[in-house]
Amino acid sequence: MAFDRTLPRLYVPLMQWVHERFLAGRPAAILICRPCGATAMRLGTCKYSHTDDDGRGAGTEARCGNPAHEGGMCKFHLVGYLTESTAGEMCEMFWEEHDNTDAADLMDCSGYILPSLAQEDGPRTVKRRLRLDRAVLGLAGADFSGITFEQSISFKAASFKADVNFQACTFEQDADFSGAVFLGAARFDGSKFDKSARFSGATLGEATFDWSRLASAKFDLSTFKKPATFHECEFIGAADFGHAVFESKSYFTNSEFDTGVDFGGATFAGPMHFRGISAKCPAMVKFDGNVSNVSFLDTDIKEVAFGSRTTWSPLPDGGSGRAKARGRKQAAGGRSGYSVWNRKWHVYDEKIVEDEIFDPRLNHENLKSVYRDMRDNFDRKLAYNVSGGLFAREMEVERIYTNDVNGHIQKKHPLRRILTWHAAYNVLSEYGQSLGRPLLCLSVIFGSGTLLMWCSAGIPHDLESACEGSLADSAASSLTSMMPIPFSTSYTATEVGLKIASLPAVAAFLIALRRRFEKSRRH
Repeated sequence: MAFDRTLPRLYVPLMQWVHERFLAGRPAAILICRPCGATAMRLGTCKYSHTDDDGRGAGTEARCGNPAHEGGMCKFHLVGYLTESTAGEMCEMFWEEHDNTDAADLMDCSGYILPSLAQEDGPRTVKRRLRLDRAVLGLAGADFSGITFEQSISFKAASFKADVNFQACTFEQDADFSGAVFLGAARFDGSKFDKSARFSGATLGEATFDWSRLASAKFDLSTFKKPATFHECEFIGAADFGHAVFESKSYFTNSEFDTGVDFGGATFAGPMHFRGISAKCPAMVKFDGNVSNVSFLDTDIKEVAFGSRTTWSPLPDGGSGRAKARGRKQAAGGRSGYSVWNRKWHVYDEKIVEDEIFDPRLNHENLKSVYRDMRDNFDRKLAYNVSGGLFAREMEVERIYTNDVNGHIQKKHPLRRILTWHAAYNVLSEYGQSLGRPLLCLSVIFGSGTLLMWCSAGIPHDLESACEGSLADSAASSLTSMMPIPFSTSYTATEVGLKIASLPAVAAFLIALRRRFEKSRRH
């Protein structure tokens, strides 16, 4: 009896001491002691914990305050509890927790294992700051479509196990998906990110952002495993795709950039359509990597910033595919960072035609305009060697291609490619880029003319007098006949032939000479 009377007086102080000594700061459940009716406290909370990283490698530890269900874990953190039969229960539990607390408080759901949060009565509004860092969502797919997030939301390092639907969502504050992993398709089409959309370091499967509005979008260091589409997106503020990896096709067709976009160091393993782009600040659109798979059709790229690390083809003939200055001497006062354009390198849009891939948006005129705009771009950078090579490619497009009756690009007949003044211009001077070719051509014409005039005048038996007299006169007559200025009123057939043959070579030489002086003296 003495023991029974003493127990109630000792049990409560003992449990209070245990709580203060070992369980301080941890929520505990209040239970009624059945043997004695005493009120006691026991450890009944989930043992899940995580550290909030402050960005400097340090942070504070936070623990889950939900009641433990099994094995010391709550229903939200218990692996295996979420099934098809419990998905509805967990969805209701989530919204009940959301509705029963103050909207100003942070709702920390880090590490939660959640089903789809869509409800039958239609899209909900999340009024609380929501943290779902390292959460596992949608084992069979997750639907967040139409939800409005009034406060900031964080999905850092979250894992989406199946297809996830964020269509027509509104993120009124910051939305952070940094380091998130989307194993299925991620659909954000029609969504609005009013403050910032951060996907830095995220891994995405098939990603769809069509018709979305993204403010301060950050996709730096992100990886797109499957096709990514940003069709007709509106980017507010600077967009960052630095060092992003696109392992499949990507589309930015008809998107608008309020400020600019940075693709520095980005990898485009598949075709990337940067077509029909509208940019208020074209100079803030930056590419500084391999763009051999990028299509620039119908985009004004005259002021686009192509960095010195920009490469235009995948390592041709063992080269780097890179356009940079040769040696220490750079064009126009050392400000150019590019080398001579390799005429075998083609932009992606021309490769489409060469591979006989039908593209309804591609025609003869806009293919030429790509080279023309790029030529103007490198002229602005004083990289005249590159711009000269681009002019050569523009002329080659004019020589090789034309439009069919339906307005689609096609190759000309081989004879039409050869019997044209473009072909002659190319042979004579590489479209004005070579001084050596017209000089060689003029030397051949001069030598041939001299030999013909010498032979027609009759070769004397005395070779010494032939060299001093007849041969010298033939050389002078040949040189005079090659001049475009008439020196006499009557010409022989040889002189007329020399004048006709030399005119194109002289013109090509003068054009090439002008271009050479322009490159070295301009600006």
